[in-house]
Amino acid sequence: MFKTIQTHSHTLLFFSFNRVSDSVLTAVICNNVAAINKDQNIFDTKKKMKLATSEIASGRLSHLQRITILFNNCILLIQTNQTEACYKQLQEFKKLFPEAIIESLFLEAALLYKDKKVNEAIKVLESSTQKDNVSVKACLASTQSLLKQDRVGEAIKQLRSCTSKHKLAIVSLMVHLCLSLEDREGAIEILQDAINWYKENKVSINLCFHLSLTKLKFGFDFFK
Repeated sequence: MFKTIQTHSHTLLFFSFNRVSDSVLTAVICNNVAAINKDQNIFDTKKKMKLATSEIASGRLSHLQRITILFNNCILLIQTNQTEACYKQLQEFKKLFPEAIIESLFLEAALLYKDKKVNEAIKVLESSTQKDNVSVKACLASTQSLLKQDRVGEAIKQLRSCTSKHKLAIVSLMVHLCLSLEDREGAIEILQDAINWYKENKVSINLCFHLSLTKLKFGFDFFK
């Protein structure tokens, strides 16, 4: 869940020609190395994140860089079981970056998940529906949490409430989950709903939808 810092399509770890100061470049590299480490080599990650966060107050980092570094430091605190410290840093994060809604949601949900409060974590992820880009990411995160608990039916219901439920990847996932429950009718309904939506909105329909619907209606096994 760690995030790398990027400029346009290039990670700053490999971007050395934008005249940044040595301390800023060091902070960015440390952040990106920590992101590459993920949950491996925690001792090295701690050292890297300490260096990265020390640059936040300097004013030399960009707004996005500060958000990313502080977000990653919160993730590190969760991974190393420093939940109290993370709760405090999360409050600081919200105060400094009120616009970083999805990051705050993920951190809050991650803390609840860490405390084995899974249902509360899912509710937090479901709570934000004001912006499409927030609700879609939160919807997928809560779906993942439900699937980890084998709550497949609830995961399908969650996906069907997603603002991007007609996209190919999400439709495919819903159909796959329905078929894992041997709910062929549910899978057909999802595909037909997607096709109808594309027709109503005058958007080109992906051929996969028609082929999959035909397979299901005539009793063929999906994905074969």
